[in-house]
Amino acid sequence: MLEEEFHWKLSSQVLSLGLEAYRREVISRRKFVELAKEAGIEGSTIDEVLTDAGLDDDPVPAQVTD
Repeated sequence: MLEEEFHWKLSSQVLSLGLEAYRREVISRRKFVELAKEAGIEGSTIDEVLTDAGLDDDPVPAQVTD
């Protein structure tokens, strides 16, 4: 198995499990986004998945950094 294929499968699983945990309110949206980004999933893909799942109405508040 190619490393890229493995990464894609792992990212897909993280996204799927994270989305289910978010849907069940086990984790917050912010945590879901954090996990997805750590798995290498781009922000646009995360937004698309949340929209497709009907979960895009809970925006992540902007963070102010010092």
